[in-house]
Amino acid sequence: MPCTYEGNPTLPLIHRDETLYSWCATAHLMDGSRMASHTGQKLLGTLHAVRQHDIPASLRNLPLLRNANANDALEVLRRHTICGFYLPFMSLREQENVGERAISGESQHWRRMASGVSRTRPLSHPLKWCDRCATSDFENGGRAYWHTEHQFPTTWVCPWHQVPLLAEHKRSKQWRLPPLAAYGPIVASCREKRVLAILAEIGCTLNQVGSVHTDGLRAFTLNRLFKMGVIHSSSRVRHERLIQWFLNLEVASICMNERFGLGSFGSGEWIPAVLWRKKLNHPVRWILLWATLDWSSAAEAASAFLSASAVETPSVPDQLPLFERLGPTSTTAPKKVYEAFDCCDSYAEVMKRLEVGRSDVVRWLEMDEGLRIRWRQRLKEGREAVCIERVREAVLADPDISRTQLEGRCSAEIRWLRDHEPERLRQLLKSLPSRGGPQRGLFDRL
Repeated sequence: MPCTYEGNPTLPLIHRDETLYSWCATAHLMDGSRMASHTGQKLLGTLHAVRQHDIPASLRNLPLLRNANANDALEVLRRHTICGFYLPFMSLREQENVGERAISGESQHWRRMASGVSRTRPLSHPLKWCDRCATSDFENGGRAYWHTEHQFPTTWVCPWHQVPLLAEHKRSKQWRLPPLAAYGPIVASCREKRVLAILAEIGCTLNQVGSVHTDGLRAFTLNRLFKMGVIHSSSRVRHERLIQWFLNLEVASICMNERFGLGSFGSGEWIPAVLWRKKLNHPVRWILLWATLDWSSAAEAASAFLSASAVETPSVPDQLPLFERLGPTSTTAPKKVYEAFDCCDSYAEVMKRLEVGRSDVVRWLEMDEGLRIRWRQRLKEGREAVCIERVREAVLADPDISRTQLEGRCSAEIRWLRDHEPERLRQLLKSLPSRGGPQRGLFDRL
């Protein structure tokens, strides 16, 4: 439902999930002005407001916030700008500080605090829209508008229609509304679409969180990685192995796609800092890491994120304890790993089926003793059956074959049976039919 405000009745109502840029663009079209700078001056008090489609600098000049306080400004930022993605990862006191600075207009530093952008962590926020949402908005409300959830940096599919969003990467100098047909959508594979749906769903849940407790996210993530077999301890983890695991996932390929604008996160080198440090944490990092935790659906990922982010764990300064315990966890390998070992007969086949490295296969076998025993027993039974079958084929092919000749033709099979199943080999040779007549005398003539 559109929300109301006290002010000029000729201005449009702003929808609950509409960006401020979209509202200003609608007011510009309704006014009929040809100069975007004039509209920016009227609504935001600056000629260049149109370029700030993510977070307007002159927020306090908006008619929407006339006679408003810091809490009102904070609510507008959360619901109608990309700040809705970043603010939940700040403490409540830091969020109040952002609201106070935004409404006072004394400093513009709050924009950097609330957007996650800095010189060392550049991140763009292109205008994005869903053509189905635009059509539905136009049919139901008479105008299409920019949805706030679509503008989040990790959202590239529509959370409601599950279709790739269209993007306008160039900054515009005009007030514009979403066109129904312009620019191509982001093309993603089926596997990437599943991960993109998870990323979009998590972004939509952020408006339900007042303040994310990153300690709870960290503890949940470590336990999840432990259950997945990615790590075996919270204090003895090889960072390069963890990074290599990340590089084999769909999330890494999404980051490396230039059109998504997440290239600085594609290397995975930030993962150790997120899990074992209290500094340099970035909301995008948490969302990307959460999408790697092998979820069955986007709804499950979002629900788990809400639960984990609401758990406040005891905080310690600087870094986590060196010998922190993960708590009670399972050492059982994932179901998909069992399925792979049930149908594969070598490390290479398992690696190819699961798309993992040799070190991951070794870790699963070391961690899960039941899996190791089960796989070895299956391989042993299969090898035994192959050896016995080859020995029998050799005998059937030449009924008069001697034992020496048999061992020459089936040397590898007989040697394996002698080393691993000697009793089974003895019974097999004993069951073979006798060959030739009685032994010739010592001095028989040829």
